[in-house]
Amino acid sequence: MPDTRAKTTAIDEALAAIEGALARGATIEARGRCRRAMELLIDAAGRASAAGAPDGDEAAASGGAGLGCTACTVMRHEARALLMEGDADAALDVLEAARAAAESAALHRDTALALNGIAIVHYNRGDLDEAERIYHAAHEQAGRADDARVAAPILTNLGVIANIRGDLEQARRYYERSLVAYRSLGLVRELPLGLNNLG
Repeated sequence: MPDTRAKTTAIDEALAAIEGALARGATIEARGRCRRAMELLIDAAGRASAAGAPDGDEAAASGGAGLGCTACTVMRHEARALLMEGDADAALDVLEAARAAAESAALHRDTALALNGIAIVHYNRGDLDEAERIYHAAHEQAGRADDARVAAPILTNLGVIANIRGDLEQARRYYERSLVAYRSLGLVRELPLGLNNLG
């Protein structure tokens, strides 16, 4: 029988991170989303316990306590699950809580990843202006973290939006910057997508 304590431990850490964000003065909107996220995460812990299964691949690969989940990673993972279930509003609640927790602890990489997830939801809803604004904020946080691995796909996403709008020159600049980042990281598997975007 798989050990489910790792899953519930990770979610406990996520709940503690949300509580910390609330204690450090999250905005009124963030407070409401954080409380909603707490309810969703508690439900997730119950489902995991009932299923007797550990968390998924992203959490297992992240490094840290339990199954390797950091608080922000488990929140992003739960948001992804909610998106797959078709509940974008709930996913946004959890992602906003992840952002609030990351910002309150000055975790720039985790803030960037949460913002990128939020932007993806808005992009999928067709709100390109909001998605673009949040992608830029995510890229700024990735820069503060000096993390090209996080910045590269954000640049690709910005290129996609520019391409949709018909600004091909701006799209090319974003794609080229993304390719430079991928090459610097040796992520050759990502290069065909970037080259295809440029084509």
